[in-house]
Amino acid sequence: MDNYEVDGFGVIHQIDFTPIKYDKQYISYYEDLSDRTIKLGYQRLGWVLGITGQIPRSVLEIGYGTGTFVEAAEITGVADCAGCDIARFPLPKGVRFVDWDEALASSWDLHVRRA
Repeated sequence: MDNYEVDGFGVIHQIDFTPIKYDKQYISYYEDLSDRTIKLGYQRLGWVLGITGQIPRSVLEIGYGTGTFVEAAEITGVADCAGCDIARFPLPKGVRFVDWDEALASSWDLHVRRA
């Protein structure tokens, strides 16, 4: 595909793109939808728990946005909750930020990517 490459882990990366400015104006859009995004985070986690039948020990969310999914995982009792994103937007209490290299080097029971 034009403008994309696959790295050594099989992850597809866009080569040429216009970076998003992760400022207060950008984030305010999601904050205005906070009730909806919180509900969606819990629904997504419930779906995963229903499919797997267990609470994972570790969760990595790539592209965590406001962190509602990993926050739901942390509240549910997942021991190691982490988020990886382009910008280091604050994560909920109990959830840590990992950069791309650490995300790829670590082992995760569950890793999800927001679209």
